[in-house]
Amino acid sequence: MLNIMLDGWLILNEYLPGIVVFFITIYGLGIFILGQSKSVSIDPLIKILARFSLGSIGLCVLSYLLAWLAHFLPFLLRPGSFLVLLFSVFMIIREFRRGLDKKAFSPRLMVAVVFLLLMLMARLAYLKHVLLPSYSDSPIHYQIVSDILNPASGHAMNLSLDNIFQQYYHFGFHSVTAWLVAITGISPADAISLMGQLFLVILPISIVILTWYLTGNLDGALFAGLLSAVAWSMPAFAVNWGKFPALSALAVLPAFLAFLGFSPVENLKNKKTLAVSLFLLAGITLLHTRIVICVFLAVGAILVSNKLIDADELEFFQSLRFSLLYIVSMLPIYQPIMDFYSSIPSLLVWIILLPFAFQAFPRFSLGIFLYTLGAWFIALVPPLVFENGPELIDRQFLEIMLFIPFSILGGAGFAGLMKKITSGVNALRFTALSLILFASLVFLKGDALLPDQCCLFYEDDDRLAFDWMRENTSTDSLVLISTVDENRRISGTDAGIWLQPLLGRNTNKIRHDINWHSTEATREICASGARDIFIYAGGEEYSFPDSNLSSGEHITKIFSTGKTAVYQFTGCPE
Repeated sequence: MLNIMLDGWLILNEYLPGIVVFFITIYGLGIFILGQSKSVSIDPLIKILARFSLGSIGLCVLSYLLAWLAHFLPFLLRPGSFLVLLFSVFMIIREFRRGLDKKAFSPRLMVAVVFLLLMLMARLAYLKHVLLPSYSDSPIHYQIVSDILNPASGHAMNLSLDNIFQQYYHFGFHSVTAWLVAITGISPADAISLMGQLFLVILPISIVILTWYLTGNLDGALFAGLLSAVAWSMPAFAVNWGKFPALSALAVLPAFLAFLGFSPVENLKNKKTLAVSLFLLAGITLLHTRIVICVFLAVGAILVSNKLIDADELEFFQSLRFSLLYIVSMLPIYQPIMDFYSSIPSLLVWIILLPFAFQAFPRFSLGIFLYTLGAWFIALVPPLVFENGPELIDRQFLEIMLFIPFSILGGAGFAGLMKKITSGVNALRFTALSLILFASLVFLKGDALLPDQCCLFYEDDDRLAFDWMRENTSTDSLVLISTVDENRRISGTDAGIWLQPLLGRNTNKIRHDINWHSTEATREICASGARDIFIYAGGEEYSFPDSNLSSGEHITKIFSTGKTAVYQFTGCPE
């Protein structure tokens, strides 16, 4: 763990200007957003934290508008990006001079700040071990960010609303990343990885905000935030999948739902509050359109639960029955839970706390029950009924999203337990000791703080191979790269997917288990008409196997380093 923190410290120093710029900007925008809405009274600490999450959504909208404008007037991107930063600095200075945040300074605020700084350092350690963002989605993220920064690149990038709702990739995350690159000069690839870790720091803040709104208990809210930050391998594992848009959207979703709660229906009649609500809804939609499904599902679940339960508190055995029913209801998603949410200390603590959540907060606990039930039903049932139908929530999105209901129920259970066993000063001491002990049991493992080898495609061997290909292949060359077919979607399986974005080499995707000796394979390969054809073998589990390539009649190994090799194919007729 000490090595992780030291690595995080080094990365923090390397990217310090960009990190400071990002947090200053979202905090200032958060001040402005909360200042425009007519909301209920908010705890001073929660208000400070809410500014980071809501400001992130605001930055998404503004950076998208800048990206759209720069598509036609590229010279405006950099000054426009600085203008957003300057506006945020102005809002922070004005708020400081007004002195309205003095009540927020408390031991809890200091604990929260220290924890978030340590969490930031721990998360940044991930970047010490990656050369490029992980998995097969990341090259597309890289291309989108690069195209925003350089609209003259010639790539077709449609920023229309129609494209946002029809295409898998959503431009909110990419526009925020491009904004950061425009200000700081960080490379797009590094900025993508950095933004993923920054949103992982914002994520527990959002959980704290929503849990506080639902329970009114700050200790329970902080515990929920701790759960979301360190208890499970998800949501941090999503970075290994390159699911940056989904992760960023889910990181701010709880804060948006809390904002809707802070602004009751009667206050939404206020034009400013309504405008801000629609502004934030547009922001999370830009991050990922599936979030809209989550918003409607969450609102519907709470409305239904309020109709079903009138009691403010349940008997313990009644809450125990609800807890068992909730656990049984998750049997259809048993495998994802075992894969990403089965850390023994976390699981034991969560199961113990679950009945206290249903007992102390029965309405919203039932709402979370219905939300979880609805989420897995939408994700799993329609694909079984409608072949090739649209996926409102896909399986990976569901696996990432489960941290939200699990964390909030854990926080509510902690708050309910505290009501039962202690009071006064002892409550504060018990809370602090529990948080420290739990964090020590889970966080010291560091499982989710380092890249998973399953998805780390581009490594040192690949960097050397790319250097060789840059010097020894032409831009007219064709490179064959390996793929797999995952749920009707073809995905690259090794660093070959980066050849086109980084080197500009043309690539053809070929199944990793292709029979190189067959006439069908030769016909498929030669159909492109390319004269110089190469094969990239990245040495991953689903890369082209060296044994198959070495036995090919017209295949010659021309470069090799470590597990990575480059072959030349000469089997096409002249």
